[in-house]
Amino acid sequence: HSDRKQLLRAVFMILATAMFLIALAQPRWGQVHRTIQRTGLDIVFALDLSRSMLERDVTPSRMEAAKKEIDTTLGLLDGDRVGLVVFTAVSFAHSPLTSDYGALLFYLRKLKPDQMPMGGTSVGRAIQDATELLTGAELNDKEQGAKTSDFKRAKNQLIVLITDGEDHESD
Repeated sequence: HSDRKQLLRAVFMILATAMFLIALAQPRWGQVHRTIQRTGLDIVFALDLSRSMLERDVTPSRMEAAKKEIDTTLGLLDGDRVGLVVFTAVSFAHSPLTSDYGALLFYLRKLKPDQMPMGGTSVGRAIQDATELLTGAELNDKEQGAKTSDFKRAKNQLIVLITDGEDHESD
């Protein structure tokens, strides 16, 4: 038992507590605000979730092959924003435009045809919803005109339609 060791222990405890409090405050310095110009594409994947996409004429199924192709495509992109529209006889945006490819892949892996409220295939509705997602404007809104959103849209926009080609519902 030494007084010197007790004093040293007390000093180290005070230093450790002080360092912990400083780390808890998360100090930051040297920040510079700058505007980063983004160039690239806005891409919307429109994925058919009809039951016919479960056919196994493509290994392991049409649906899984489509998901794998989207995953491969996302791996090739760099900074482009992507969105996801899913459709059967009804269509809706499942993911907004984002550069968070991990989030889109998370949504994509969870998709199953039994999640849709009705069967069938309406390619026209899927293209309409994908266009609205890309442009930020309601296509059928005649009274208010086209509404634009606050964030900047890319000059180059692309819709990737993934379906087995059986369109039962479109006009």
